[in-house]
Amino acid sequence: MNGFDAKAQVYKVQDFNFGSFIVLNLGGTIRVNPDYSYLKSGDIVLKSNNISPAAFDVDVEVGKTVSVTYSNVILHNQSGNGSMTIDNLTPASFVAGPTIRNRIAIGGTLNISSSCTPGNYQGSLSVTFRVDHN
Repeated sequence: MNGFDAKAQVYKVQDFNFGSFIVLNLGGTIRVNPDYSYLKSGDIVLKSNNISPAAFDVDVEVGKTVSVTYSNVILHNQSGNGSMTIDNLTPASFVAGPTIRNRIAIGGTLNISSSCTPGNYQGSLSVTFRVDHN
């Protein structure tokens, strides 16, 4: 036995949303935190403040520690030109709260290069939740 139990149910609540922005000469980043706060840096202009973390509902036994791991995220422009990445994903773990269902928001940093072309970008995020047996 490896100390983990796969008995958790996970439901996607919402995707990341980094809003609309204009990339100027140098590019930059948009950091969205699990608490829904955000910060932009570099040479970008935010056109909207509709920015939010990804969120999941995780049903797990109260008091259990859950480890969270993530895949690398690459976003591609739907027109086929340009890409961006999301990194610095958090949290790495959480302790299940006083109810079975736990809303977990996932923060991350969108890295925007100056060569990004305008358009809609899509990608996928793989998240693994592992419940500690102890």
